[in-house]
Amino acid sequence: MQRVRRRVKRIVQRVALFFVLHCAAWCCSIGGMKTVFDKWTDAAALARALELPPQTVRAWRLRGSIPAKYDLELIRVTKKVLGQTITIADFAKERAASRQ
Repeated sequence: MQRVRRRVKRIVQRVALFFVLHCAAWCCSIGGMKTVFDKWTDAAALARALELPPQTVRAWRLRGSIPAKYDLELIRVTKKVLGQTITIADFAKERAASRQ
């Protein structure tokens, strides 16, 4: 019985975390990296393109930043999947603006 309660508790926590992250990502305004998130409006699609968990991309959106190690891959998948371009200069501008 104790195992079942712990398992149910973990499931409830995961579901609650999912809804908190999902709702926050949807309703919060995006601070930094607006250029990227304007092109990729669907976090799940970006996550699939980068072969990352959707939670990772939603966390980036909430934080308003994307780790620099993904810059080149983001440029590549944006061009391949969306047919749009993002440049290193776009990333640099967004990061500089977020530091001010």
